Amino acid sequence: MFRAARPDDFPQVVRLYRQLNPDDPHLTDGSDERAFARILATEGPHLFVLGVDGACGCSGDAKTAYLARPS
Repeated sequence: MFRAARPDDFPQVVRLYRQLNPDDPHLTDGSDERAFARILATEGPHLFVLGVDGACGCSGDAKTAYLARPS
């Protein structure tokens, strides 16, 4: 099913992004989940997921990736 990402997609989306950027730091202070919540709440950039048999793939735009980067 293709749909807009939801807060409960966070663990799978992070897993996918870590495959793309394995050298990015693994955050433990919750800032990654707060950034994800900001992305979902922001007008304009969209993050979509495709769920198949419990697996998750995602698609976004450049602004979405920028919002998730540490400042």
